[in-house]
Amino acid sequence: MTENRKNEFLSLSLAHAGELAYAEEAPGTCALLGHLNSFFRYLCGSPEKVILRDEIRACEAYVAIQQISTPWALTVTFEVAGEVAETLVTRFSVIDILDRFVNSVRNTQSAGVAVAVRIVRTVSSVQCELRAEKDTVPAVVTVLS
Repeated sequence: MTENRKNEFLSLSLAHAGELAYAEEAPGTCALLGHLNSFFRYLCGSPEKVILRDEIRACEAYVAIQQISTPWALTVTFEVAGEVAETLVTRFSVIDILDRFVNSVRNTQSAGVAVAVRIVRTVSSVQCELRAEKDTVPAVVTVLS
């Protein structure tokens, strides 16, 4: 996620939280601000390498923010094998992949999309496979470590 994209995402999310605070009861606003707080704490972390489990938690906050902030339907499932969850990966590696995929699909799928993110260990690396759930072949395969 580029620095401009991070700033845009946070700014739009905060603006939407302000709109929600004005327009509806507190539960939606509290949920949005809670997820935004989780995402922001992750964003402000300093280590270059993070545990994959923490990267997935930040991805889940990103998805929850998208679900609350936009009328476009986004569903994301994460499949991570137990021992793979403890692998060190570069901060924002999975979020970057997911963000690029969601933004590219948003232009072609007007109703929304269900996305499956699968993290697997191969003989020599850990890979992130990302696909729309209706597809059988991953649209994106990226080596994480």
